[in-house]
Amino acid sequence: MREGVESVFTSEDRHNYVQIMPLIIVDAAEKLQRVLGNLESVTIRYEKLLFAFFRVKKVIVVLSYNPEVTTPFISASSDLIRMLGTMYFGE
Repeated sequence: MREGVESVFTSEDRHNYVQIMPLIIVDAAEKLQRVLGNLESVTIRYEKLLFAFFRVKKVIVVLSYNPEVTTPFISASSDLIRMLGTMYFGE
């Protein structure tokens, strides 16, 4: 969380969400890879927040943005996450 930015979650919401939901969401989306090809990212846009989920090996990276962020920015983030994944987790 960036300094000076107020969270929209309570600590309980954050604890419950971060531990369970990203895995469920990404796993569900990955089920269609056989038909649609490799999954780049999953985004969910709420009124107050935009989430972007990326799988890097066995880790799921979750980034949150202001909801006004556009899709090209998410695609650029995806490239950066893949590069960092290769640096830290190897091919």
